[in-house]
Amino acid sequence: VVIVRPRDAVDARPSPPRLVVGIDESASGTAAVGFAFHAACQRGVPVVAVHAWIPDPPGDLEAITGPPALAEAVAGRVLDRAVDRWRSAFADVSVRPVLVRGEPAHTLHAESHGAALLVIGTRGRARKAVLGSVSDTVLRHNKCPLAIIRQDTAPAPHSAATPESEHRLGHHKSPRHRRWLA
Repeated sequence: VVIVRPRDAVDARPSPPRLVVGIDESASGTAAVGFAFHAACQRGVPVVAVHAWIPDPPGDLEAITGPPALAEAVAGRVLDRAVDRWRSAFADVSVRPVLVRGEPAHTLHAESHGAALLVIGTRGRARKAVLGSVSDTVLRHNKCPLAIIRQDTAPAPHSAATPESEHRLGHHKSPRHRRWLA
């Protein structure tokens, strides 16, 4: 699903052209990253890959937790793995990985301010199995164009598009079908 807000709802403060994608370990997160790389390649803009992490909660009543540095290192590996899978297929797309300690929906909202497109995956665990809590929150509060990707709708990581992937991504030759790409 791609949502484009009316022009008057978009904040006019200038920011560098970019496409922001939310990173997580789910299959829908992987699909969202693939969609983001394809869209960034089409638009000729860089990808900002954002992964928000929260320190481990206490495991017992004594408030004993794992070291935050360990949780941050694990989050960094998740971000690297998600981006590396697509970097080789889209060598011409510039990527800036962003690792943020914070709540995912708030972080994505802040990082995507003024972006050409925000891409997120959905696991479909809330709102009658359509949106997850992060995608639902981002949908309600974000002002930039938003693509919400389910795991079964994104292409495989290769640069040469097949007719099947062109159809799934909406890349038809007709200008009527390409409006959302601009």
